[in-house]
Amino acid sequence: MLVDVVFPGWVPYPYLAVTTDVGGFTRAHDIALNNYNFDTFIGGHLTRIGTRNDVILQKEFISDLEKAAGKANHDITFGSIAKQVGHFENPWFIFKKYNDAVDGQCARDMLAKWENKLGGAQEFMETHCYTMGEALRIVPDVALTQGGTLAYK
Repeated sequence: MLVDVVFPGWVPYPYLAVTTDVGGFTRAHDIALNNYNFDTFIGGHLTRIGTRNDVILQKEFISDLEKAAGKANHDITFGSIAKQVGHFENPWFIFKKYNDAVDGQCARDMLAKWENKLGGAQEFMETHCYTMGEALRIVPDVALTQGGTLAYK
């Protein structure tokens, strides 16, 4: 059983399955693939039993998500959004606009590849982008994956 990590045929539940440990969520895919000899697994949710290929596919999704969120974090600066807003009476408004811009760019990049590969991509992609983008901003010295291989800087 691998419950609340891989959702066969679907993107994870919002905010990367409401994880509080993005690195741990990411590593769970490698743990399953490298430590268990299995053909099928029970994911606990949605429409079907999972296969090893479902874990591989979602691992690819998470790797792409990390790259897209990292790129959006790099491309969009808080300063550029503050300048666009033009007033500073409500700093949360600026943060909201910043998060929306980062999450939007990440989601557009991800949807180009994933909206027809995994169900729920259109509905939840911005939540996944938010979670991954925040993880990369908060813990920038930890590379969650690197070419599919877990690595720490």
